[in-house]
Amino acid sequence: MSAPMYSLMLVLVTLVLVEAKGKPCIDSSGVSHPSGSSFNEDCNSCTCYNGTAGCTLIGCSQWPVTEGKPCLDSLGVSHPSGSSFNEDCNSCTCYNGRALCTMIGCSQSRVPKEPDISMTYTVDGGDSRPVTSHQNLTTCSGVPVELSVCVRTARPGSLLSLKVKGQTTSSSDNCVRMFDKFATSQPVVVSFDEKEFVFNVNVAACVYNWIVFQRRTTGDVDFYRNWTEYVSGFGDVTGDHWLGLEKIHTLCPPSRPCRLRVDMKDPDYKNGQLIWTEYSSFSLNGSSDNYRLSISGYDSRSTAGDGLTAEYGENEKMGKYDGGYHNGMAFSTKDRDNDEYSGNCANQYHGGWWYRNCHRCNLNGEYGVRGPKGLQWKTPDDPNIPTLYASYTEMKIRVLG
Repeated sequence: MSAPMYSLMLVLVTLVLVEAKGKPCIDSSGVSHPSGSSFNEDCNSCTCYNGTAGCTLIGCSQWPVTEGKPCLDSLGVSHPSGSSFNEDCNSCTCYNGRALCTMIGCSQSRVPKEPDISMTYTVDGGDSRPVTSHQNLTTCSGVPVELSVCVRTARPGSLLSLKVKGQTTSSSDNCVRMFDKFATSQPVVVSFDEKEFVFNVNVAACVYNWIVFQRRTTGDVDFYRNWTEYVSGFGDVTGDHWLGLEKIHTLCPPSRPCRLRVDMKDPDYKNGQLIWTEYSSFSLNGSSDNYRLSISGYDSRSTAGDGLTAEYGENEKMGKYDGGYHNGMAFSTKDRDNDEYSGNCANQYHGGWWYRNCHRCNLNGEYGVRGPKGLQWKTPDDPNIPTLYASYTEMKIRVLG
């Protein structure tokens, strides 16, 4: 035998031995087939390659193509009978619940399949809009953006992460959400099972709009809620709602106060015309300080008077409070009493508010009640404005950047 022919045979034997030493393949009946061997599987002729069965469709007449059970791939995605899909190193066709596959190439032990990720974003409390890994979104500097990223095919133990502005939010559930505002353009990185998708939040200079965080117009939403609900928010932003203490704090922390405007109507005052009050500085401390209120800068042009920073209480006998009766108070609810009253103001006046002992204003009180339990707005420093009981209120903020 010549030397070249001997060398060629040696190489072929070596390849066979290497292939034979790989991992076996297990067919659908649980039978093990050694690496390098061939076997029939359903409608395919298969060869085992180190634990991966590369198969060629050789005929299948016993199952209908477009009728029958769907097939589930390794990510749990359902494929109807008769449809084709890629799975690992194979091109597959579903036949009545059985995936019949042909190897089309495999450069590694497993080619990850892109998960079914749904990304939406909401700007300034508007409608949710879709965003993909190939699409950027544009928002105004300082205007809040809520991102919601969901993976329909998430399996138990999968970890979904959202990284924005150097902060990472993770969840083992199907969805993860983030609420923030942007001063500069930022990349957003979505990670799922070690695969990343990146898109950009592009920030533009805009004229700021008011962001409504409280609305009372019909009374169809009950505002006598617990602490958790007031923190996270409730209602529908297109109707009566409360945005949520945590979101308001995110938009208006003490380091970046907002401007506050309160619109209201009292059917018994000025024929129910819209009246308003504005403050140049409004902020909330964080959860550790029970979302304590800081407010100042009353606009003297306001037509509803100063219900939040006027220094006297419900009457002068209650004493004078520097900076205002409600200013500096923590938020209280029926199950979280942070006021200075011996009882619970939120229980007594059916709301959630920055009560002291107890209130001059109670815009989260009981709708439709003309009295202290109702949507009261009292301005003791202005004798020309009576105590108001509103049938319409909107509390809104303008982000100052």
